[in-house]
Amino acid sequence: VQAFDWTPGQLTRVSRAGTWPEWQAQVEAAGQEADVILLTGYRRLARSATDKSLVPAHEVVEWTERHAHVPVISGNGFYTEEGGMLSIGTSPYEQGEVAAAIALQIALEGKKPDSIPIIAGNQFIVAMSGSKMKARGFTLPRVYEAAARTGDKYLP
Repeated sequence: VQAFDWTPGQLTRVSRAGTWPEWQAQVEAAGQEADVILLTGYRRLARSATDKSLVPAHEVVEWTERHAHVPVISGNGFYTEEGGMLSIGTSPYEQGEVAAAIALQIALEGKKPDSIPIIAGNQFIVAMSGSKMKARGFTLPRVYEAAARTGDKYLP
């Protein structure tokens, strides 16, 4: 995320939360500093520093959507399925195809795993909740909704 060129936008900060209270504080702070929150990992939050049980993903997403002062976009397609507004992430289909191709290189060609370069994704999945987009007044070019509908990832 930090290495990506966000031009014409600007990345204000990158944070990581390990506990639910840290997450809540960071979401509220980010909403005061940025126009949009881009999030990735939220499924491994401990309830507190002393309670290591994980906060259910649906609870995290529901709270985040209610308390974020700005729109939230996730890099994980399942974010929308768990109650979020918008997800734009790497295609799991492409990931599977690339993993299979790499496995074949290792198994059939004898390549060493560390000799195979990291491959950047070229395909993406879009998932969105139309009602949450409308409630936030967040609009995108129509091609995003079309992509979500084509992938059966559009929620009214």
